[in-house]
Amino acid sequence: MVDFAPSNPETWRELPPVLQELIRAGASLLTFNYTAGQWAAIDRAIQSLQPDRAAIEETHHVLLQAARRFYLETLNGPGRRQQTKWELQHWTKVRDLSAALMKEFFWLAHDGKDDGPPDPPGHKREPYKDQLLALMTISVMATSGVNRLGGKIDDGYPMASPKAHYQSDVLSAWTKLGGKLKISRHPLTGKTKGPLSRYFSAVTEPVYGGSPESLHAIVKRHGARETALAEWRLQMIIANGEP
Repeated sequence: MVDFAPSNPETWRELPPVLQELIRAGASLLTFNYTAGQWAAIDRAIQSLQPDRAAIEETHHVLLQAARRFYLETLNGPGRRQQTKWELQHWTKVRDLSAALMKEFFWLAHDGKDDGPPDPPGHKREPYKDQLLALMTISVMATSGVNRLGGKIDDGYPMASPKAHYQSDVLSAWTKLGGKLKISRHPLTGKTKGPLSRYFSAVTEPVYGGSPESLHAIVKRHGARETALAEWRLQMIIANGEP
């Protein structure tokens, strides 16, 4: 486990022991690395693809970063959701307040006594024009924030859970080496077997206890997401007018 503590020892000692352990555990996950034995098992699993040394080292890097990103996304999930909830509440309040203020200023501009701020000489009298424009700008900003945080703005990018995203990264590393997403089962036991099964187990078991028995569904989901990503990229190219 990584030995992690703040630079200020006094601050660290003031933290409850349980919180200290949680911080250490989080730091350990974010600096995750396979053991020498685990790397050896992964290398044995990809040897059938006959990769050269450069390809093996690149695969090591990709798999390590994928595992660390998986832990980071998993650990940040609850905090990110709470932050989004708070921001949505504030933007909703700004939107509602700006709408209420615009309503009052519209009344003052059209039905109230004409004692608004003076306009420059030679210009048509437009009471509270600048104030209304400012409120409209704020209203547009707030509405955009509410729509974005509330999930009403969607450009079609295929989303995935941290685990599904990680599993796709693992499978993509395999296919980049020339591996096929083929799954076979033992004729008697029905257990998943074959090169892909051995590779997937070697890579994911140390990270989250992954099992090859769910590999069929994982491969199917990965294929669907890859297709959706290709369609999304094409739509973005068309939308942006790229050749």
